[in-house]
Amino acid sequence: MPLCPTRSLPPAELSTGGPVDGRASLVWNGHTWGVAWSEVVSEQPTVFFALVRPDGLRRGSPTRVSDVGYRGTSPAVAWDGHQWLITFSGGAGRFQEIFLARLNEHATLLARAEHVTARERNDVSPAIALSPDGPTIAWAAEFLSHRWAIRAVRLNRWAMQIGPPVTIVERSEPLGSVTIVPNDRGVAVSWLVRRGEAVVDVMRLDPGGGPHGYFGRATPSTIGSADHAARYALAWDGTQYGFAWDEVRTGSPRVFFHTLTRRLDASGATMTVSHGGGSARAPAIVAIAPGRFVAAWEVERDTDRHVEVGAIDGATGRDAVGVQLRGHDGTAWSPAMGMGQDSVGVATTTARGIALHIVPLGSCALRDAGR
Repeated sequence: MPLCPTRSLPPAELSTGGPVDGRASLVWNGHTWGVAWSEVVSEQPTVFFALVRPDGLRRGSPTRVSDVGYRGTSPAVAWDGHQWLITFSGGAGRFQEIFLARLNEHATLLARAEHVTARERNDVSPAIALSPDGPTIAWAAEFLSHRWAIRAVRLNRWAMQIGPPVTIVERSEPLGSVTIVPNDRGVAVSWLVRRGEAVVDVMRLDPGGGPHGYFGRATPSTIGSADHAARYALAWDGTQYGFAWDEVRTGSPRVFFHTLTRRLDASGATMTVSHGGGSARAPAIVAIAPGRFVAAWEVERDTDRHVEVGAIDGATGRDAVGVQLRGHDGTAWSPAMGMGQDSVGVATTTARGIALHIVPLGSCALRDAGR
């Protein structure tokens, strides 16, 4: 029986009050949601982490992850079965570096965040995922020669680095918005290339963390605008990838979807996920079953700004009816998603900070009958 988003629990407000920098990252560890985000404290972007119970109530106060005096942006979180791993970009000097922090199951820092990189270049947009062989971190690097690269490093089960970072691809065009997705044989890394307009490329990594074959083009072609912010999302359902992106085709962005094979070839027709007036952008996506996905995206229409969530059948398209998400102030944007137990978690940015929405999944037929 296919599942659909049915409703949303009241959102849990997580941030401590400063202006938010970038979108959040969240993971379900089997009994608790872990959410990481960055906000400005004393004019310094700072990474925080909080736990949220399945009923949507926050457990304790947020934990500050990045050190005082150090910038902390673009966090990504993973759970390795024993501890929370949070990677982020930041530093105290002119260059951006990649850091890794380890927290126990109660969100207590086990040690100061450690450097993953420490070079004369800018390392940004980190992502982290677990594969059967352990965690992998990937990020974008800008060199002083004005060339860009996507780099990755593997960690062992104690979250210690295995060998030096591997360069996946190097380009003259700016690269960013790195995403890493585990599959049954390793991970896939995707990134956005900014030319005159943006495109998204993707490549598989082998169990040793090195490139496997050649990278593929995830987007059908250029997608309009050179904006790097949250343009796409990727998920693995066990046999194929679901890929959602926003594209400017007729004056305003819309959200589209298609599937990619294990070999990263586009399969099936391109489907329009967002409908109605206004602009739709910044998709997030999770796989809930083979061939079945749930996506979230922000919608801006006149003065209204909210997030919509809907189910996607990989073969036939989006479910007709979705769920709208709004913070306590009536706004929501920049969604990030995680798969929980019989629910999905959606972290959004609001005018008041970061909010976590828990969206239970239920029978599509029963849901539609009740509307």
